[in-house]
Amino acid sequence: MYQSTTFLLFLPFLGIWTDHAHAFNHPVPFMSLGKVSSCSNLKKIPVSRRFVLDKVAKTSASILTVAAWAPSPAAAKKEPVTRESISAVFASIRSEIDDTPFVDIGQGGGVKYLEGAIEKKEWEKVKEFTKFYDLEFRKAKMSKAKKMMPDKEMKSQGTQLCNNVTFDLIGINRAARVEDVETAHKYLGELKEDILEFLKFEEKIVLE
Repeated sequence: MYQSTTFLLFLPFLGIWTDHAHAFNHPVPFMSLGKVSSCSNLKKIPVSRRFVLDKVAKTSASILTVAAWAPSPAAAKKEPVTRESISAVFASIRSEIDDTPFVDIGQGGGVKYLEGAIEKKEWEKVKEFTKFYDLEFRKAKMSKAKKMMPDKEMKSQGTQLCNNVTFDLIGINRAARVEDVETAHKYLGELKEDILEFLKFEEKIVLE
């Protein structure tokens, strides 16, 4: 948020080197995939020294104003970890592997849904599901639980299991692309094992 605000405040200065560029409808093409690209294609327009200094002064003043009022990241309150919040997060993870009826991705019953699609050889469903399940399950649920872990060793083990889940889903997706039932079931079994292993952390988290 802080960096985005700073960038938007610099847009007037970037306008010096573009011919009526629009910040949102016609963004300045100076960055691609995280790498700085050549700016030689930008159209320079003649400007006076006073105009440039005026632009810089106004932009700098705006940045200082925002910096003065922007809340410090360190001041942001962390959500308290309680036994109830721990139980809620792990219950949401458990719902993906138990008999919870499937409604939508990330809302429970995901593993059962995936298993059913593999058994029925509904490969398009398998490919589509695995594409989004990593984000809706592993990142949204498992990563949230991992943040509640109190020590580095436990978090490291949690990270490994999260990574395992990602690779399990990749394996299922690749198997679906070649309609390989055996391999899809193999990775599905590993997915179940990794989730069950991760669920064991619930009892290991000790509150101070």
